[in-house]
Amino acid sequence: MDDLQGYYNGTKEILQLNDSLLACYRKYKEEHTSLSDFMTKEKNYVQKYFDNLIFRKKESSQVDYYNRGVQHIFNLIESRYGLKITNNETLAIASYLDEIHHEYHDLRSWFLKHEEECDDLYQLLQEEFFRATNVSLEICTYLKSYLEMDMYSIIICTFIFYVYNVQKDSRLYQKAAVVLSHGFSTASSIADAANRFLGQYIFDALDMPLYIDTATMIEKLNWYLDRIGKVKELYLLVDMGSLEDIYKGLHIENANIGIINNVSTPIALEIGNGIRNNVEMERILQKTIDAFRVNFAYHIEKHQQKQPVILCSCASGLGTAKKLKSMLEQSFPDGINLDVKTLNYSELIELGKKNNVFEEYDVLCVLGTLDPNMEDIPFVGIEDLIIEDTFGDFNQYFKDYMDEEQLSLFDKNILHNFSLSNIMNALTILNPAKLLEQVANAIDVLQKYVGVRFSNRTCFGLYVHICCLIERLVVSRNAEYDPSLDFLNEHKDFVDYVKKAFKQVEDFYGVDIPTEEMIHIYNYVKNN
Repeated sequence: MDDLQGYYNGTKEILQLNDSLLACYRKYKEEHTSLSDFMTKEKNYVQKYFDNLIFRKKESSQVDYYNRGVQHIFNLIESRYGLKITNNETLAIASYLDEIHHEYHDLRSWFLKHEEECDDLYQLLQEEFFRATNVSLEICTYLKSYLEMDMYSIIICTFIFYVYNVQKDSRLYQKAAVVLSHGFSTASSIADAANRFLGQYIFDALDMPLYIDTATMIEKLNWYLDRIGKVKELYLLVDMGSLEDIYKGLHIENANIGIINNVSTPIALEIGNGIRNNVEMERILQKTIDAFRVNFAYHIEKHQQKQPVILCSCASGLGTAKKLKSMLEQSFPDGINLDVKTLNYSELIELGKKNNVFEEYDVLCVLGTLDPNMEDIPFVGIEDLIIEDTFGDFNQYFKDYMDEEQLSLFDKNILHNFSLSNIMNALTILNPAKLLEQVANAIDVLQKYVGVRFSNRTCFGLYVHICCLIERLVVSRNAEYDPSLDFLNEHKDFVDYVKKAFKQVEDFYGVDIPTEEMIHIYNYVKNN
């Protein structure tokens, strides 16, 4: 009967959606993938399901009834959070509710079977995505009253993924802003008006009785902070009271706190606009004071500690960076949880420290095939890890995260994993021995043409960089490059030398080394 029931339920899309959401959650826990990748996959499942509902356009009096209710509920939600949805999305939600109604018995049986896992998923989302959870809980509270049916945690999770999809700027999930004001619904009115004008859910509100003392106010604020979970920035907009007394009593760690008094709707709009545009906290508060020129005070309490990361970014391509990331992670001793991130080299060069990774993390160093020359950010070339005499300097970036015994083991792992043969085997799908032999011969010829003897460090760097480049050109034969005319004109001799030296390699693999890549080779040689 269980098998038969499973076969029967397999035709029901709502149960298939639930199975997909839980399967993705299991994979996230087992493989420790990034939270953003996990959310992207989950919201895609929900969006695809909702798109199918719209495509089928099931018309019935029941769907019309749900549709009217959903429109009314989202009018309230829009007023409070500035969250807008289209008519198609309203119809999709109405159709989802209709499926819940028709499949309620089987949905209940499914939920009871997976209740613990569903609750775990909900707990994760509640801790990591307070804003989406807050909106979804309010939607489900209205729906529960409207439909007179239980809103299981998997249904709330589905709405969280949906709301996360609508609120596209994920940076807002790292920030919280709350209006605290005395009087009946004064704070709520300011927060609701600001969210509506801004067209986004930025502010929460805490309405305080007129004769409340500071200790009780802080207690209410700490209750709110317990609910929002992890944030990196907290903005408090208060009407009166000692700013110092307020921030000293808060139960929040690892977050910067910005407090400003004399709150009003225009002030909330100014600060909210800065938050959604990702402006630095101090600039937001100072600009607000300068704009309104009244008796303001603000205070910033900096507690945020950025998580340390190693950044892998290679001129040879993002694929090479990802493989380096994997090799480095395999070199860490057990119990070391240093994070390793990858970033496209062109993006690193173009945006520099304006990349989000530098705002969110403490970048210990950049590991790659070519130095991006970033101020205050150390660079470690792959060749530094191949040559035993130099890779010890790499340790200085980890002395605060490993003891002497762990550092010693780390050295041994680096020596093994980053030997030239291991790197070539890990980074290329072509025959590594053959490829390395041909590239090494070409580099010997290039040294004769340019009349310079390359250092071991330069040779190893070129071996890895060019081998990865050849593989990328073989795999992506249709990749387009814009020729750099300035480089061609200024370094015509060098371009000719490279073409002659690598003619045999190009002919053997059927590729042409583009001008952009010759610039990278030139930089290696220039900085020999």
